[in-house]
Amino acid sequence: MKISRSYLLLVLIGGTAELCARTLLLNVPPGSRRDFDLLPGFGVGVYLNTGSVFGFAIPNNIMIAVMAMALVGILFYWRRRTLVANEAGALLLIAVGAILNISNRILYGGVVDYIHIPFGGVINLADVMIALGAASLVFKAETRYAK
Repeated sequence: MKISRSYLLLVLIGGTAELCARTLLLNVPPGSRRDFDLLPGFGVGVYLNTGSVFGFAIPNNIMIAVMAMALVGILFYWRRRTLVANEAGALLLIAVGAILNISNRILYGGVVDYIHIPFGGVINLADVMIALGAASLVFKAETRYAK
C-alpha cells in the first residue's frame, strides 16, 4: 500500500505545527498575553480540555483507553484490508492526530486546545487532522459508491 505524497506532507506539516504551537503557547512567560484575535470570531489562546468532545465530563484515564482502542482498531483495519493511497493517507491523518491528542492527555492531563473558532469552539491542529482524514474517507467512499 502506498501513501500519496500530499498526505505524507500534510501529516508532517500538521504534526510539526501542532507540536510547535503547543510548546510555544504553553511556554509563554508569566504575565504575557496568551490570547490573540486573528479575525472576527477566530483567535488563538490556550485552553486545557480535560473532558472529551464538546466538554463532556469523561475521566482522562477512560479517554486515553478509548482513544488507544480506536487507534488499535484503525491499525487493525489498515492491516487487514488492501487500501488505496487516499484511504491509507486519510487513516494516517486520523492516527497521527489521535496520537498527538493522546500525548496531550498523558503529558498535561487533558488536550491542549488553542484555536478559537466562531460559536465558541476551541480546537487544535490534531483535531483538524482527524477531521480532514475523516472527511477524506467519507468523500472517497461517496465517490466510489456513486459510480
